[in-house]
Amino acid sequence: MEDVTQNGFQFYRLCYRPSGKRQIDIERWQTVDEVRVVVAETLETLEAERHSSLSRIRSHLAETVDIVDASFGASLRSKWRRSWHPR
Repeated sequence: MEDVTQNGFQFYRLCYRPSGKRQIDIERWQTVDEVRVVVAETLETLEAERHSSLSRIRSHLAETVDIVDASFGASLRSKWRRSWHPR
C-alpha cells in the first residue's frame, strides 16, 4: 500500500499486480464541503433518473460525513465504487 499524497488518508494505491498493470486507487474526500458537493451531485443525478428509492437515499446521504472511492481498473472504462460513511 502506497500513500501517494503522504498527507494522511487522502489517496492510496494498493499495488497487488506486476508493475505497469492497473492497481487499486483509493481516494478519500478531505473536507465536509467536498462531501456535501458530492452528495448534492449524487442526489441531482438520482432525481433526474427518478430513482425509486430517492427519499430513503436522501435521508441516508444527509447523515454522510465521509466518502471513500476505490477504482479497481477492471476494464478500460473502470467503475468507481463509493462508500458513504454516516455519522
